[in-house]
This record gives sequence, structure tokens and C-alpha cells, in this order.
Amino acid sequence: MENCRGITSRALKAAGAALSLGLALAFAPAAQASPQYDMTCIVCHQMPPLDSGTAKKNPYNGAVPGSHQGHASSAVTSCAVCHEGAVLGYGSS
Repeated sequence: MENCRGITSRALKAAGAALSLGLALAFAPAAQASPQYDMTCIVCHQMPPLDSGTAKKNPYNGAVPGSHQGHASSAVTSCAVCHEGAVLGYGSS
């Protein structure tokens, strides 16, 4: 008899836990995720970007191909001169 009670008791506990979880998930408000950080230029590189001196980006220091140090400023609008208006609005999607 004790084994039957133990199984029944465990089954009731499992059912109760499942019911509790189901109710919590059914009636909980929606979780709204927010971005972990703002997507700005300085997330990937400093402004103006370092020049890599090669045709490849350097992911370790953020250096990019080009001659940014000579003509770009810390304003994002200085990027739009060469890279057009798309660089003015980065998003996280």
C-alpha cells in the first residue's frame, strides 16, 4: 500500500506543478524585450574610425578600410558624405 500512495503522491505533485506552471504562463503579462544596447557607430568602432591600412576590417580594434582619420569627424553626418544616408540610422533588426 505504501508504494501506491508514494506513486499517487508523486503524480499529484507533478500534476500540481504542471497546473501551476500552465496557469502562470497563461495569465502572465507579455514580456517585452528591450535592446541590450543602443545601436550607434561606437558599438563597433570609435568615431572617426581607425584606418586598418588593409582592405579588411580589424575586429579586435574596430579599424576599417579607408582614410577616415584624414577627413571624417566624430559626427555621424560626416560618414554620410561617402557612405550615403543609410549610415544615419542603424537599427538592431
